Amino acid sequence: MKLRQRLIVSISLVTGVSLTGAFVGVSALFDFAQRRSFDDALITVARSEAREASRFHFRFSERPGPAMSDVGPLNNFGIIYAEDGTVLAASAPFERAPPNLATIPQARLAAFDLPQHLPALRAVLTEIPGSHGKLMLIAASRADLDASSAFLHRAMLVALLVSAGWSALLVVWLVRRQTQHHENIATVARRVANGDLAARVTTLVKDPEEAQLGRDIDHMIEQLAGLVTAQRRFTANAAHELRSPIAVVYGELQQVLRKPRDTEAYRAGIQRALRGAERLKQLADDLLTLVRPNAEREPRAVTLRSLVASAQAPLEPLVLEKSVTLTFDASDMEATIVGHPRDLERLLRNLIENAVRHARPGGHVDLSAQYREGRLEFAIKDDGPGIPNHERERVFDPFYRSPESRANSPDGSGLGLAIAREIARSHGGDIAITGADAGACFVVRLPA
Repeated sequence: MKLRQRLIVSISLVTGVSLTGAFVGVSALFDFAQRRSFDDALITVARSEAREASRFHFRFSERPGPAMSDVGPLNNFGIIYAEDGTVLAASAPFERAPPNLATIPQARLAAFDLPQHLPALRAVLTEIPGSHGKLMLIAASRADLDASSAFLHRAMLVALLVSAGWSALLVVWLVRRQTQHHENIATVARRVANGDLAARVTTLVKDPEEAQLGRDIDHMIEQLAGLVTAQRRFTANAAHELRSPIAVVYGELQQVLRKPRDTEAYRAGIQRALRGAERLKQLADDLLTLVRPNAEREPRAVTLRSLVASAQAPLEPLVLEKSVTLTFDASDMEATIVGHPRDLERLLRNLIENAVRHARPGGHVDLSAQYREGRLEFAIKDDGPGIPNHERERVFDPFYRSPESRANSPDGSGLGLAIAREIARSHGGDIAITGADAGACFVVRLPA
């Protein structure tokens, strides 16, 4: 059952139960008030008749008794019993078969229904003053009382049905009106689940909370669309980058097996295939690091000296090849940073390697570290051509390589800076490109 249907059924049930309880309560109160008025009038008649019977010889007459409020005069029926229960006098309809005194409730001046008697009668039993134990029973027909009660019950039932029907219509209208926006959201969610990332929630509603909910869902869909687009682009770029080394390995092995060769020819072909396999392995490692940083789950404290030394060591051949001067300046080389040492080393190595590759031949790359506002800042600055403002965010996209980058590092994959930023963010920090002078300056900010 849909939400809208559940709301309609639930509210209708609650409304129906409430209306039924209210109408039943009103009917019960009305019946009680009518019966109370009837009993009071009957008791008044019984007292009057008993006093009259005590003064002189009494005979029942067919005249009506005193008027009863809201009902009219009571047509009295009576019986006089001797002390032993013998019937001394009786009016119609008791003349032929008066009720046995033993079967009548003995409470004085308390109204009760006469059992097994038609027409339905309500009676009161009282003593006749000064009569040596004689009792008088005064009864009156309940026909008018029962007719009024039956009419009220029918009127209440009609009112209940009309009220319930009208309430149900009102509930349906209100629920449909109040859940229209939620229905729109559900429809959009189904479209998005089916792949339509262009679906959006209309926010033309007056309620600010519903409008904000629509905007939040639209924003979520936009982010989801961006993630899907990025995933597709990432997959396409990864397939493109993997294709080249796979093609090299496949081509070399196919060439080696095409015809018999001497040992040196086999060795040369296998070495070329091995170089392609090494590039393929490096690319696979880069992809794994990008999607799953912090392979070391337990963080440890590492000094700046050991961290920078570990990051620089693999880059010595490249530094010598380009004749670049590499300097490092820190106020406290023994200061420590808590994190995943291998990942932090990979972060610095990628940034230093990028700076060395883009520095001019015979130029310099400057590294510095300092604590500022509770954070540790690494700055890696080169004297190369720099990065235009419009590319400063794009260089962190996986597989993005500018024309200058392709020229300086034709074998690169475009993952170094993306991996560095992912590692920094996984440690609670980030990387930014600052400065407008010649060269590029990458600033890494990590929690101290």
